[in-house]
Amino acid sequence: MTLKQKAFSGVKWNTVVTIVATVVQIAKISVVARYIDRADFGLLAIVNMVLGFTAMFTDLGITTAMLHKQDISVEQYSTLYWFNWLLNIFLFLIICGISPFIAQFYNDPRLTHLIILMGLSIIISPVGKIYYTIKQKNLQFNFISKISIINSLLGLTIAVTFVLFGFGIYSLIITSIGSALFSAIVFSISGRNENKILFHFNLQEVKGFFNIGIYDMAQQILDYFAYKIDVLLLGKFFGMDDLGIYNLAKELILKPMKMINPIITKVGIPIFAKIQNDISALKQNYIKILEILSVINFGILSFIFVFAKPIVILLYSAKYVEVSVFVQILSLWGMFATVGNPAGVLMVARGRTDLGFKWSIIRVVVAPISIFIASFFSIVAVAYSQVILQFLFFFIYWRMMIYPLSDISLREYAGSLKIAIISSLVAIIPSLVLNSFYAGGEIMNLILGGAIFGIFYIGIAFIINKKIVHLFQSFIFKKQ
Repeated sequence: MTLKQKAFSGVKWNTVVTIVATVVQIAKISVVARYIDRADFGLLAIVNMVLGFTAMFTDLGITTAMLHKQDISVEQYSTLYWFNWLLNIFLFLIICGISPFIAQFYNDPRLTHLIILMGLSIIISPVGKIYYTIKQKNLQFNFISKISIINSLLGLTIAVTFVLFGFGIYSLIITSIGSALFSAIVFSISGRNENKILFHFNLQEVKGFFNIGIYDMAQQILDYFAYKIDVLLLGKFFGMDDLGIYNLAKELILKPMKMINPIITKVGIPIFAKIQNDISALKQNYIKILEILSVINFGILSFIFVFAKPIVILLYSAKYVEVSVFVQILSLWGMFATVGNPAGVLMVARGRTDLGFKWSIIRVVVAPISIFIASFFSIVAVAYSQVILQFLFFFIYWRMMIYPLSDISLREYAGSLKIAIISSLVAIIPSLVLNSFYAGGEIMNLILGGAIFGIFYIGIAFIINKKIVHLFQSFIFKKQ
């Protein structure tokens, strides 16, 4: 199979996974939200923040280095496998030690055992992680996608079953552990048939992996902290109830970026790495990525902005209607956040993860300051501060990251959003009119609104650029 065919296959399968995962995730939260209160979502936000931060250390950037390096020996794979095991066990022990202090900081003793229980997934993941990365590196997206779909459906089954039996917030934690266990077992069994791991350990053989991966890991840590600093501070300043409301809104807005962007980036990282020395090809195809992702993400987030209230009521029930205010505000933040997200394909391809590290230092310094100041006014002010900050970051990010890596000018960078911005502005107007005057139920409101919004959005996008429909298919390279 040629590189072009593998690219199309990867995009196709990642698209299927995205659709299934999105539907399953929405269904899971929709069911669970009716059985737990918003304070539980606040607790879950803290637990996920702690475990997500810990996950940044679970491979020290080795995954990125494995995708970048084209020739890796069996001995090197083996050393990386056992190193990952030892590292994750060590991290789990640290989690067990610090969880009581985290619970004390937020004045909620439940956090101690919730964090430790969720932490079990950390010592499970190394079983199949190396094998997963090898399959991703070899563009085996068919297999990866099928397992991801099965895992999503399994997670939904576990979550619904346990919440119906009264396990509350634990149903989501058990789901995470179950999903991690399933993935680890499947990738380990399938991977051992193709790539045998030896009982071999020599760190000298893999020093180069750490040199490449260390900047990526450091960048991920700082980047994650910048994204989660609001959760860290709001949980302390406003309590679990308000944090639960805010985080539900933020997670809803992040879904397009988490679910849609990987369709391109998971395929793009290994493929871009193969043409890393062709700046012209990198530039041309990265602009295509931005155009594709902006049209999709801006369309979804604009629709969410207009119909935030019926969406929240339908997904979480009427008791969570306050979430809609934050959904509308953070949808604006999400539009600019999704634009910067795919730059990882350029950094990995060019081996310049150090630039991402420098950029993350700026974010991790500036973001907490804006949140801290805004928190003196209200939690709503914090949401608005994120929108303003992300808009300013758009321009700074181009100068520090995009231009040095790809020679893309500011005009080209901003121009890649033209179709998405104009289409969104035009489609929002008739949708707002419908949302203001139509008094039907939430479902009919969303159906009619979705139809009207979709017709205007797609229609305007097609008028502006008739090739937009085929743009996704053009995500290939002139040099195969």
